Amino acid sequence: MGAPLMGFPTDLDLVSFDVFDTLVLRAVGRPVDVFEIMARRRPDLFPSDFAKLRVAAEMNARRHSGTSTAEDVTLAQIYAQMAGRLRGTPDACMTAEIETEISLCRPRSDIKTIFDEAVAAGHRIIAISDMYLPADAVSAILAKCGYGSIPLYVSSELGFTKNSGRIFDEIEALEGVPFRRWLHLGDNERADVMSARSRGIRTIHTHLKEDPLGISSDTDWVDGIYRRIGTIVAQSEPKVGDADDFWQQIAVSIAAPMIVGLCAEIRRRADRLGAHSIYFLARDGLVIQKAYEVLYPDDQRPHVYLHASRRVVNFTAITRIDATALKFLSGGKDHMTLGDILRRVGIVDPDLTMRAAAAGGFDIETVNPRSDKLAKALLVCEAAIVARASQERAVFRRYLESVGFDRSGTSLIVDVGWFCSIQHALQKLVDESNWATTVAGVYLGTKPEAYAANASFPAWGWLYHGDGPAHARKALDRCTEFVELLFASPEHGIIGLEERSGSFEPVRHVQADEETRIFVAERLHQGVVATCRLLVEHQLVDEATNSADLTLRRLDGFLLKPQAPWVAFLSPLRHSLGFGASHYSSFVHQNTRWRSPKSIINAMLTSFWREGFVATAPRQIRFPVYLAVSFGLPAWRLCCRIAKALQRRLPRVEREVL
Repeated sequence: MGAPLMGFPTDLDLVSFDVFDTLVLRAVGRPVDVFEIMARRRPDLFPSDFAKLRVAAEMNARRHSGTSTAEDVTLAQIYAQMAGRLRGTPDACMTAEIETEISLCRPRSDIKTIFDEAVAAGHRIIAISDMYLPADAVSAILAKCGYGSIPLYVSSELGFTKNSGRIFDEIEALEGVPFRRWLHLGDNERADVMSARSRGIRTIHTHLKEDPLGISSDTDWVDGIYRRIGTIVAQSEPKVGDADDFWQQIAVSIAAPMIVGLCAEIRRRADRLGAHSIYFLARDGLVIQKAYEVLYPDDQRPHVYLHASRRVVNFTAITRIDATALKFLSGGKDHMTLGDILRRVGIVDPDLTMRAAAAGGFDIETVNPRSDKLAKALLVCEAAIVARASQERAVFRRYLESVGFDRSGTSLIVDVGWFCSIQHALQKLVDESNWATTVAGVYLGTKPEAYAANASFPAWGWLYHGDGPAHARKALDRCTEFVELLFASPEHGIIGLEERSGSFEPVRHVQADEETRIFVAERLHQGVVATCRLLVEHQLVDEATNSADLTLRRLDGFLLKPQAPWVAFLSPLRHSLGFGASHYSSFVHQNTRWRSPKSIINAMLTSFWREGFVATAPRQIRFPVYLAVSFGLPAWRLCCRIAKALQRRLPRVEREVL
């Protein structure tokens, strides 16, 4: 007998492992999803409805095998049920199924560690599988996954299954090992645990926990791909603490399907337009660029991360104070004075600020000056603003030339997207520079009205063009700021460019409020890139790009039904309002005075995620809080009065409000 297995009994002569979902994982959610992928990969062999045919054929084969002593069926028996209904020969189709299975399998990392320990300890190791595939196919899968050549018992060849337990009886006779000196590991509670234990075999249940967020579907095969990829990433990527685990789940479950689908749209548009380069705009474009380069390594055109924030591009486009300039300069001014507004575009002139405030008819310390008064004040500052913009524009133009933006043809820019303001500003600069370049844009598409307003402009929102889901607005409008968080970059904001000996470096606005966001962005990038690498490894990129509806369904599920731990992870995060990180507000306001309806309303107004805010309320008053958040103070008071009229006992906090 070998050395003791870590944490296991020492009196073992045999250790057996189940194969699928124990030693190996398929990169799909359900076995039937393999058939969907086969039909898409090999339309020359399989009809489009092959998955349904294949499931029915297996059921028929099992029904017909009931007259024999065999407890399982073979792959050949299954394909015999589809005679004349396939486009290829049975042998070619069976070979394609085996090849697909092999391509989709990988080792389950936690069980691989146990397996390696058992081998190192000198225990005899075998594998057992209730499976219709031939033994040589399962052996090829095990070899590919790093398990080498180990003895294998497959139900389709032995004629007995773990489910009935008779395969254990057969193996006991073949191996000559008594049940009491045998340990079996498997994920199926009935076949691997109960059946083995009934014979005196010691067992370990290797249950596979998936979808910890609880936002996946059990019936959607694309959803199943991401659910299983998420399980694989969770096992293979390093994590330190619960926050790492949570943000990794968000990356794989919500961010990755969104970004993978967007990358497919980028590739389609770039090829269709013949774009000479793809420019991923700072900062949201960084994670998209990372994913794109993993998913499409064959795309040889330049992929440039462009230091082109709203502050950099839209400000340099200002040549006079018109309506567009006023809208940009006043963005996010709710918590700003005139001095703050000028300071974030690089103008620090107390005398000018005082004259401008006087012309606008408000005090220099006034926060959030009225729009018409602010317009008058900014007109006084027009010369200084235009001069500053002109100076920055010259540097930015040279920067664009250095990255090939001035080349003839189409420059394709990529961003999450609002109203294409950066694209308009870039095209304006291109026209002024007499470059023979057309600026086209591909966006995630967070606002449908933005793309309707730019119908004649070469701009496409992935969620709002072609087959974009009709319920996109509902999911995105629920908390657009959370969607933006999914594209966050692990770097501080860019407020300008600095030229040094022909090279250009971004000038960053370092903010303490960004540190937690940067931590989150690092985890999101790690999870998204890991997901993309797995999709490439298992040849699932084309299948995984059909993810728009899945993305929005998962987003809705997360935002609509918040759980306390999720809210706890988002509460410390603050989101920037306006360009240049002018002001930050919380995703979920903390430390609310629940006895005060006014405090609740104020907290709600400073929380981006309303459902998350409601979830933080004490359970006894959650419904009145929901009414207050949704319909205002009158709804709160009405709820309390109705309850009092019905002589219901209200929690103390509500009685005090009344």
